[in-house]
Amino acid sequence: GNVIGCALDGATKLPNGNNGLMISNSAANIVGGTNTLTQNIVVDAQNDGIHIEGTGAFGNQVLGNIIGLNYTGLIQEGVSGNGIVVSNAAWNVVGGTNTGAGNIISSHGGTGVVIGGSSASFNLVQGDFIGTDITGTNAASCNGNGITIFNAPSNTIGGLTFSAANVIADNEQNGIAISGLTANYKTGQGNFIGTDQTGTLNLENN
Repeated sequence: GNVIGCALDGATKLPNGNNGLMISNSAANIVGGTNTLTQNIVVDAQNDGIHIEGTGAFGNQVLGNIIGLNYTGLIQEGVSGNGIVVSNAAWNVVGGTNTGAGNIISSHGGTGVVIGGSSASFNLVQGDFIGTDITGTNAASCNGNGITIFNAPSNTIGGLTFSAANVIADNEQNGIAISGLTANYKTGQGNFIGTDQTGTLNLENN
């Protein structure tokens, strides 16, 4: 239920000089929740919106947050760096399949979600809107990729149910970019890449 990077009015900028929120080698934290009383608004960070790093940072959940837009989920406030970064951290969940668990991750100077490092394995990214506003139909693009996976093995983007699908649309570079020799055993399923959440409206990634 925090407002990080701006005043409670959702408009007055009060930027933090580094990340909006950082978890370093700390396990089993919950950031946000599945209703509007528990969601965090994270904007105007000079680095990343939410940054999770280190092999001790496992089992964290990032749920139902609005990162890069104001409390309405419609007006772009931005984050200078990436939306969410998971660096050499395993078994973390970004979003989820329960109602309200998906994050809005949009309007960033970098990439929406970054998973990087050989220890960043078995992370889940599900049910998020990356590059759109809260409606899933209007553009609020990231300047980089929607999702970047670099040298990180065995991560899952999306899933076999509709609620697991991510909307990854209107980003300035790729929808999903996977690179590096150890970025293997990935699962990408059921996502809407370059469309709205109905799969009918064109919101192409560049």
